[in-house]
Amino acid sequence: MSAAAQARQISSLLERQREDLRKGDFEALRKLAPTLIRAAGALEQVRPDMGDEPALQAVKGEATRQAELLSAALNGLRAAEAHLRAKPEPAFTGYDAMGRQAAIGRARPSVERRS
Repeated sequence: MSAAAQARQISSLLERQREDLRKGDFEALRKLAPTLIRAAGALEQVRPDMGDEPALQAVKGEATRQAELLSAALNGLRAAEAHLRAKPEPAFTGYDAMGRQAAIGRARPSVERRS
């Protein structure tokens, strides 16, 4: 397979990865990763012709943008995780006498023993 054909294959895989990322389909992303890695490895083994240069430059640009997109998604997931960890929810919420939502009790992190 020529370098240009392999570059087109990688471009197609990157598009699938982008769509899976936009949908939040992390299982599909996990399954696609080995295929993308194998395709990139195969491309490294091919000696490109002069005519392959535009396709190779295009896929290089796509891969760079994809890396930025994946990095931004990972940063977003980390921020969401930190937000969820920082704000523990009460065990139960109800309403006070004025009709406002109020926490009733807190979940206790350990077992309390009473005699």
